[in-house]
Amino acid sequence: MQHPEALEHPASKAALTNATSSKGDRIAWLDIARGSSILLVVLFHASIAAQLVTDIDSTYWLVNDVFAYIRMPLFFAISGMLSARVLSRDWPILLEKRVILLGYLYVLWATIGFLRSLALGADKAFSSWVALVAWPNAVLWFIWALAIYFVVAKLCQGRFQNAALVLSFGLSILVTIDALPVRSVEHAKALNYAFYFLFGAYSGPLILGVAKHWGATLIVASAAYVALFLALRWGYAPQRVTAVMSLIGLAAGLAGSISLSYIPMVKSVLAFFGRNTLTIYVAHTQLLGLFVPLGADADSLPGFAIWGAIAMGAAAIGLSLLLRPLLETIGARWFYALPGRFVDWWRTRTQPRMLAYSASDARDNPSTGRSR
Repeated sequence: MQHPEALEHPASKAALTNATSSKGDRIAWLDIARGSSILLVVLFHASIAAQLVTDIDSTYWLVNDVFAYIRMPLFFAISGMLSARVLSRDWPILLEKRVILLGYLYVLWATIGFLRSLALGADKAFSSWVALVAWPNAVLWFIWALAIYFVVAKLCQGRFQNAALVLSFGLSILVTIDALPVRSVEHAKALNYAFYFLFGAYSGPLILGVAKHWGATLIVASAAYVALFLALRWGYAPQRVTAVMSLIGLAAGLAGSISLSYIPMVKSVLAFFGRNTLTIYVAHTQLLGLFVPLGADADSLPGFAIWGAIAMGAAAIGLSLLLRPLLETIGARWFYALPGRFVDWWRTRTQPRMLAYSASDARDNPSTGRSR
């Protein structure tokens, strides 16, 4: 998801020079982290899609399992870090640029997915489409949750943010150890990952400070993560250790992203994907859903069990990246952004109130001359 306001964090002055983009206005490893996360997400979804065609090589599931406690904690923590500036803005701006936008995109692309399923012969009632608002789509839940996270982060920002971090971390642990009854996997995920978004939003300077010691962090966190993963896989550790694995995985993912920023070609490729996560995320599952029936006979192709998931994932990413400029060329920017008429309507009704608030605040606080 592109964040125009995701300029260099104030605390990043002390961050590694090589982790800053050539323009000096973005921290490159943040985009690398998001790029790595979206590729892992696509690989996971592509593995599921390919499995519907034929039994794929078990290596795919091993790779997916290895990164299971890294990809989403990393994704949400980086999203939180990049939200710091917009969270400091007034509510109308936050609502327009994040909450309403994400809610709109969720409903739009969930509807596209619903219509795709009907076109492919699925037997779904209209009520199942209506239920998508409360019961998030299995693959678009990330956008649904992110809209909620922005509201929570804004409400708790300041005096309540430490309490929000403690509460969300407690909920994450309870969900991870199955101690909290949750009716759907998607709701469980939303509760589980709220902490990582809030941690990124409120603790950006802390993360960037730790980033200065990325070498030691990478070694220690990776070793601890691998040890816990093997212990869990071989039955020597209980399932509840996964709560700790997500924290360690986040540290390893952040440090690993910084290390990748020192490899020019890898840095450029992953950063590109990181700047286009929204474009990839909303469309790739729709395309994978089309690939499954189209590839019904693909299991007869030599080696499909080995290369099938990679091919489907790569095709989904490539077509997703081509689809957006194509739609925007024909004037259909509303597939990825709020319709212009709505934006105009929203701003004409919110800006006068914001200006009035600013004027009132300036009178009350003449030393600042600006809104709080």
